[in-house]
Amino acid sequence: MKKNKPILNEVGFNIRNHKFSKIQILFEEKIFFLGKFKRRFDLCLTLPKFNLIKCYYQDNYVENLYLSYISKIKFFKIYFKIFSIFFFFLFPKKKIYINKDEIVLFGPYSHSYSHFIHEFAVRLIYLQKYKKIKDIYVPSNLKLFLSSKIYRNVFNKLNFKYYANDKNYIFTNCRYLTHTHNRWIFKNKKKKIPKEFKNLIKIFTKKVKKNVLKNKNFEYLIISRLNAKKRILINENELFARLKKYGFKRIFFEKMSYKKQVEVSQNCKIMLGYHGAGLTNSFFMEPGTHLIEMYNKFYAHEHPEFFAKSVNVNFKKFMCSKNKKNLDGECDINEIEKFIKKII
Repeated sequence: MKKNKPILNEVGFNIRNHKFSKIQILFEEKIFFLGKFKRRFDLCLTLPKFNLIKCYYQDNYVENLYLSYISKIKFFKIYFKIFSIFFFFLFPKKKIYINKDEIVLFGPYSHSYSHFIHEFAVRLIYLQKYKKIKDIYVPSNLKLFLSSKIYRNVFNKLNFKYYANDKNYIFTNCRYLTHTHNRWIFKNKKKKIPKEFKNLIKIFTKKVKKNVLKNKNFEYLIISRLNAKKRILINENELFARLKKYGFKRIFFEKMSYKKQVEVSQNCKIMLGYHGAGLTNSFFMEPGTHLIEMYNKFYAHEHPEFFAKSVNVNFKKFMCSKNKKNLDGECDINEIEKFIKKII
């Protein structure tokens, strides 16, 4: 009997034996924070070796993908690590000393509402419920979310200090909180939500929902991306025209407050949309409701399904009938309408 070959990703890492890491507090004597790097992937390097800190991201597999990508970048034939050292000595840095009752949250894409919820908010809930921390240093990008009325109420027991995403820092005596696992890695096994993430997102969404009322005017929704700069559903207008007869309404989440987004999503029975941050609001839907994702084959991302199943929302996805490499696409309207008629 032949043994199965180990599964390799595009950069050759063996992922079969990867073990999920749980959220934890780690320590580094000195960390160099290199802000505003490529694709907003802020880097945190140990000093004096300039290695990426342990568990910068939530698991080794994803972390290695980024490391592999970054290590291939050259600046005038200078490898990235050498460039980092050069950057460290050339440009000014602010210094922050972390006291014993303080902690830092690092992580990429803090500008994104989706990443705020599934990578930062769950960790803040963890600190609020399980740890006694005086001050929490977080990326300045999060101020937009944390200063909003709804999230001020959710995290009212925490005190935040902001460090700028576009600045460079040296964090001394640095205690930092790692991520909880928030995606699937093993493609050959039954998809299962890590218990830690499911527990934290349950605590988080329950607390969020206490601050809002259900908006009963929105039961069947098409989440539009027509105002986005990329990943557009080209035939969205035709899809909406077809589904209006079933009571579907089209909304633009980016025009709503975070509170209104939760109100709308909490009462939604069917949420339908092209892959994007708006589908993150499926976290606030009720168990047994439906999330339907349309996606481009060149961007087959797992997060919408992961989000839905973490809160026991039914999930269905449709690959676009026409997939463009700029990530725009056209859906099969007849296929989607046929499915809608089954569940409505």
